[in-house]
This record gives sequence, C-alpha cells and structure tokens, in this order.
Amino acid sequence: ALQGYPGVGKTTMFALVREQAEAAGFVVRGMATGAEAAATLQQASGIETSTTARFLIEEKNRQANDSKPTELTITGAVDLDGKDVRTLTVQVPKDTNAINRKELWVVDESSFAGQKEVNAIMDLAVKSGARVAFSGDRLQLNGVDAGKPFEVMQKNGISMTEMTQMNRQINEDLKNAAAAVVEKNNAKAFEILSNRILEIPNKDKLLDRIVHDVLQKSPNERAKSLVIVPLNKQRNEINNRVRSSLQTIGEISKTELKQNVLVTSGFTE
Repeated sequence: ALQGYPGVGKTTMFALVREQAEAAGFVVRGMATGAEAAATLQQASGIETSTTARFLIEEKNRQANDSKPTELTITGAVDLDGKDVRTLTVQVPKDTNAINRKELWVVDESSFAGQKEVNAIMDLAVKSGARVAFSGDRLQLNGVDAGKPFEVMQKNGISMTEMTQMNRQINEDLKNAAAAVVEKNNAKAFEILSNRILEIPNKDKLLDRIVHDVLQKSPNERAKSLVIVPLNKQRNEINNRVRSSLQTIGEISKTELKQNVLVTSGFTE
C-alpha cells in the first residue's frame, strides 16, 4: 500500500514505478474507481489504466480464456502392420491456479474502493500471480459501497510506505495551510490564509463577485480554474450566471440546445 496526502505526487511518482517495474520484466496495469481518476493516472504515469469495473470484467474474461482446456491431437497406428492409423483428440485441462503472469496492478484512489471491489481485485490477483499496489489517502472521502478496506489494510499490517511531503502547492502559505488541514487543524489553516479570504455577507453580491472574477480570466485561465461551492443549487446558479454573461459579451452563442442527461444518484447496490 502507498499512503499519501493530497498533493504529495502519488500519481506522478508511479511513472518511476512503471519504468522500474518494466525494466524488471513486469507488465504494469492500472485501475481507478472513476473514469477521470483513471485518465489522470494514465496521463501522469504512462500506465495503461481503466476503471476498476472494466478492469475486473476484462481480467475475469482473460483468466477464463487462459483456463480453457487445450485440445491435444494424437495420431498413430493401432496395429502391428501400421495400416490401421487413427486420430484421437483429447482435452487437457489447465491448472487455473497457475497462470503466473508477471504483472503489477496499480489501484489508484484506493480510499474510494469498497470491500467487495477490493476482494474481487485480490481474488483475481492471487489467481494470476500479479502483485498489487493500493495507492490513496485513508483520510479522504470513502467510497459509496460498504467497507473501508484501504484503511483497514493499513491498520492490520499490509506492507506499506508513506508520502508526506506536499508538492502540489507552490506558494508557501498554501502549502502550510494544506499541511494544517491534513493535521486536522482547520483554525490554523484559516489563520494562515487570512490575507487571502474575502468575506461578503450578502449572497447576491457574493455571487456577482464570483462571476466577475471568472469573467476577468482568459478562456485558457478559466480552463485551469475551479470555483468550489458547498451546494449543487449554488453551482447551478453560478454556472447559469457565467453562461448568461458570456452570451451577453458574445463569447458564446445565444442559441441554446436543451438536453436531458442522466445524473448519478449515488446509491449503493
């Protein structure tokens, strides 16, 4: 297991892991609960990565094909003169517990994985002889499904290493604030960021300021920026205001197409 706080560079570090593992003859494969996390791991590390659900389906199918019986055809004479030649085809079963691929599986964002999912990964790894590296942060949000296997494994003696040095935050005060949050000292984090905090009690004026700040950025800057709000209602309101403003200044078309889309309900099975 690899335990690391947000921003320490776990995903980027796996680029080096891949290089070392491949040099040692391993095939490195990755998986993550969400499609976005899977894409991030693949882009940052070069490890071929899919969602865990897809990985499990493909690996089950692969192991089923590997364990199919092999047909063996035997041709020979059954008489002393060698005139009565016959061919016999028999099926030779494979040992399903002896696939023994030299593979390393990287499970990113492991804190989001439920117990059932981790059990399935381990079961397939045992059957294929693969090594598995679970990477994540036990302090992050847990997955929707039951169980906290990543945290439980750490508490019960899994071979583990930790990454603690923050690398994502470049500014010193942001780095110190992030470290304070990790230490669960939120008061200290707010104190460090006091000169960055702008408090606007009036909700409409606050939303106006957010929209103004978004519009002041270039399209490229906007693509790299995030507005984080507590509620979906606020998210929709800010998105609508920004979209309307961009239409007013002519940056996007006023012609709209409405489309019904599926929204995840976040339910367990």
